[in-house]
Amino acid sequence: MNVNHAARLLIMAAYLYYRCDVAIMSDGDYDKLSLAVAKNWDKLDEQLQWQLGDREAIKSTGMGVLITQMGMSAAHTWYRDKKRLSLKPGLTRPYLQDAAGFSIMNNGDFKGPHPKFKCLYAVV
Repeated sequence: MNVNHAARLLIMAAYLYYRCDVAIMSDGDYDKLSLAVAKNWDKLDEQLQWQLGDREAIKSTGMGVLITQMGMSAAHTWYRDKKRLSLKPGLTRPYLQDAAGFSIMNNGDFKGPHPKFKCLYAVV
């Protein structure tokens, strides 16, 4: 996996965990990803380094990372898609569409079917 891609996943996972109270990946997977990003810190884009803070901080926690509007939107889409794929088979198609019926993000506002996603923070 490309280190920049891994860093973006790390940022989205931290945002979902700390601001939306949703664990999109296990703690073990998060730790492996953060260690891989820290190990390859010099290969990261400058903007991603700025968003993550510093190499040592991301080894211990993702709190304090910065996320863009596009990153927030991608995080919500990631959660929605994961949730949709984990639904039990046998549900009707209209129900699946309702379960994934997120509205479009507008000026930082987000409204979705999950009450935990009423967060409006751009910084975690």
